Amino acid sequence: MKKSYIDKATYTEKIISHLLSCRSMSVRYAVLKELINEREKNEINKFKQSLYRLKTKGFIKISDDKIIFNNHKYMQENMTSLFFQKEERVEGVMVMFDIPEELEKAKKENKVQTLDIKQKKNNLKVILIESNNVGMPGFLRSSFGGKFDVVVQRGDSGHVNILTRPMKRPDIRLLAGVIRATESQITNNTAIRPESIEAQKSGRSDIAPNWYFDPATNSLQNGGVNPSSVVKTVIPWELFPQIIEMGLSF
Repeated sequence: MKKSYIDKATYTEKIISHLLSCRSMSVRYAVLKELINEREKNEINKFKQSLYRLKTKGFIKISDDKIIFNNHKYMQENMTSLFFQKEERVEGVMVMFDIPEELEKAKKENKVQTLDIKQKKNNLKVILIESNNVGMPGFLRSSFGGKFDVVVQRGDSGHVNILTRPMKRPDIRLLAGVIRATESQITNNTAIRPESIEAQKSGRSDIAPNWYFDPATNSLQNGGVNPSSVVKTVIPWELFPQIIEMGLSF
């Protein structure tokens, strides 16, 4: 018991307990225990206050010992559904995701493909996945999901969105050109140079108006999280691995 309190004590708590101990180890342990218990009590209260604020704002729902985030509140930011299991101690809170199970299922159904692509001096980790979960790209780019630099996601509607990891920020200008040129070739039988300014322009291009190149988020969106008003791409999903390699390898 005594050793556990020393292990949990902060540097400041150790100094205070030493100064107040009068060189008595039993007094020092008693002071440490009091300091640590008070700190943990404050931490738990702060944690409960944070939960209350999130609940009143509609970000979470609390049921028994489960805290579930409202995914719709975070949809615009590509956040993931989270599940918290409360423990007795604040530092023991466990965070679990429902997305890993969906990812494993997608792998078993051959709906996932990974690529390693060399772009200049960078080695890019790329993943292509068929999933409707708007939180999937955020998870796959996180340390929990594999730190993928490029995520290519296809929903059941046939829309495809390409998101990148901010830390690596790969150059996707040529990829934008390749995708738009391919879209134009299939749709209008019109040959377009992927290197052209129009093919790589930011925002929308007349070459393929259903693809939006957003330099701010470094993404290529065929509809984003709400694709209903955007025409789905005509590019077959099977071609995307080759297109991704062509657009990122330079």
